[in-house]
Amino acid sequence: MRLLTRSILAVIGAILGVYVVFAIGLTVLEWVARDNPGTGESLRAHSEAPHTITHFDQGAASFHRRLELIASARKSIALEFFIYDVDDASRLLTQALIKRAREGVQVRILVDFSAPVFKLKPAYARLLGEAGVKVRYYNTSAVYRLVSIQHRSHRKLLIIDEVTVLTGGRNIANDYFDLSDHYNFLDSDLEVSGPIVKTVLQSFDVYWNSHLATEPAFESQPDEEAARFVVPQDRDTGLLERLRAAPGYMAVAVPGA
Repeated sequence: MRLLTRSILAVIGAILGVYVVFAIGLTVLEWVARDNPGTGESLRAHSEAPHTITHFDQGAASFHRRLELIASARKSIALEFFIYDVDDASRLLTQALIKRAREGVQVRILVDFSAPVFKLKPAYARLLGEAGVKVRYYNTSAVYRLVSIQHRSHRKLLIIDEVTVLTGGRNIANDYFDLSDHYNFLDSDLEVSGPIVKTVLQSFDVYWNSHLATEPAFESQPDEEAARFVVPQDRDTGLLERLRAAPGYMAVAVPGA
């Protein structure tokens, strides 16, 4: 019995050893062959111009404000998130984005490809693309790339027309916006309006144009679940009324940012 156990452990150890050597070798090769090793200097911004800052500590109000900002967009909308679920909150937000894209607004979504939380699969991205919404995935590195697979984007940005950004701790999912029946996170967001937002958009563009940001590989077969995701549903009216009834929020003008 002991011999069998040792033999099994030896085989497992050998497999892991080969995997580690293989992974390290390919990682080093990736470093050597990489065409785009970095993104250049870090972006810094300072402004003495007045800015308006709004704090959101209620999830439903924060979500309702997102819908308002998307509806107000006239030129561009840029979103970057670690988690972009496929539940009620993300569906309502996505449909709002699709509406603006069809009306001529440039809409881009950059979502992290971390396997444990990734939900916005190519079938969804395909339908978004058909509506005019561009989708890219951040860091689709294979598991053998021991270093680069850890380069995740936890950034959470909604940028409207280069003049307003909503950022903070909330991803796009029911439990960030008081819409979950099981539990809801306590979190905060800040809406900032003013000249400094242009630098935030430049930061988004750095990630969007990075060698780690790739376009989805679309599947040829239609996906019924994804098709339902992009069309309104009967319960949407009740959800929107629930969001409109959320507590209000306060905007504060500050001299610089």
